[in-house]
Amino acid sequence: MIYPSDEAWLLLLILDKDMMTLIAKRSVLLILLAWFPILYVAVEAEVNGINRVTQDKVWSFDLLGIPELEEGLAGSYFGWHNRHLIIAGGSAFPHGKPWEGGAKYFSDAVIVLEKPADGEWKEVYQGHDLPVAIGEGASVSVPNGLLCIGGQSNEGLSRAVNLIAYDNGQLSVKRFPDLPYRVRGHSATVIGSKVFVVGGETDEGPSDGFMSLIRHNQIWVGKYYLHCQLL
Repeated sequence: MIYPSDEAWLLLLILDKDMMTLIAKRSVLLILLAWFPILYVAVEAEVNGINRVTQDKVWSFDLLGIPELEEGLAGSYFGWHNRHLIIAGGSAFPHGKPWEGGAKYFSDAVIVLEKPADGEWKEVYQGHDLPVAIGEGASVSVPNGLLCIGGQSNEGLSRAVNLIAYDNGQLSVKRFPDLPYRVRGHSATVIGSKVFVVGGETDEGPSDGFMSLIRHNQIWVGKYYLHCQLL
């Protein structure tokens, strides 16, 4: 099995006529968090050009002992910090699916997993540390933690931004400046010292908004009403 690193992962999808070719210049880690145990999926480029996909079950939500999370979570915030996998928040329907009249449940749990170099994945931390039960936002790994951006809670869409860190067995949650507007279902990435957030759903509907956060100054910069044509 390939162990993930802090390096950038590159997955290139090429659509050539009716055939899609998957080219992996590096191993690709996909963490699947919806309605089934967490799976570690690696795509590895073979010398002969044939790709190989391997899948291993590394952990399951039913190990937490939290009834609402036994079927797993969708829309969680997740990423790496200090070679630990952090999973925070998310949503589920533990008391009946939507078509059965079940209400959406939001989680305030934070779970930390680690994989020793010569051992199995294990849970090293579990707690209800988020300021509010929330999910369906975006998250990015930065040097000092996992940045959880926006989302949705029982109170509606959210502007909140929180930094979750796991250092020397201690978990901390630090509040960052709020987004200029409430949003869920958006995308985020890190380039250099800036975090970029794009798209999503706001109170006014689907968004074509674009904004950035300078990590060192911890302030959102630029014209928040700046819009771009998304393809």
